[in-house]
Amino acid sequence: MSDIRRIYGSKTLVIPAGSSLSTEPIDMRRVVSGVVGVSASWTAADIGFMVSSGSVSSDAQLLHDSTGSVIQITSPSLGTAFEIPSSVFFSHYAWLFSQSAGTAVDQTASASLVVQIKS
Repeated sequence: MSDIRRIYGSKTLVIPAGSSLSTEPIDMRRVVSGVVGVSASWTAADIGFMVSSGSVSSDAQLLHDSTGSVIQITSPSLGTAFEIPSSVFFSHYAWLFSQSAGTAVDQTASASLVVQIKS
């Protein structure tokens, strides 16, 4: 019998100043749960998730639930970690998206967000 072990990791994703999308995605293909830590440099906005079957952001689409509501972390507090919504784990790749009601909100300073994941 094999010894099954979970793998834990963390990665810092950056949304550059003047942008609303993280520069790289989270590879969700083996991830089962995770949290996003919001840094003190965060410009007030909700955190949405742009998802794609490939690792190119130009193919990504804003994730909505079955009622058409944006999947998001609403009004995240600075210096706090938030659970990634479970529906994000069905995607192949997910980018963090600074937004309000699905409309991009550019960060005024470079925002670093620490993502902790478990696979």
